[in-house]
Amino acid sequence: MSNYGNVPDDDVDAVSHAVRAATRVADGLPPTVPSAWKSKAFELTLEGILQDWVNNGTTELDSDDEEDLTNLLRLAADLAAQQPADRQEAVFRIIGKSVMRDWVDNWNSDEE
Repeated sequence: MSNYGNVPDDDVDAVSHAVRAATRVADGLPPTVPSAWKSKAFELTLEGILQDWVNNGTTELDSDDEEDLTNLLRLAADLAAQQPADRQEAVFRIIGKSVMRDWVDNWNSDEE
């Protein structure tokens, strides 16, 4: 029985794996990315992984998935850095949220 009541051990393992993967993705961003953006990248990634689990039943990520997520957020950071300072955070947040939604909805749809 789970340490979390009726929560199945498989679910505990899946959520724990999601937290570790989101940490690796955020930590995989270049050192030039502001720490606030890395925190947001962690949040977006964790939310995306858990949304993928809910929508698509995906509980495991491989290294290619983590690399894809890191590259998507690196793209968001690179494009945001090219904007005037007063727009950078919004650009990073909006692109990050959008690419994460696209990853959940479309990236593995042809494998079913």
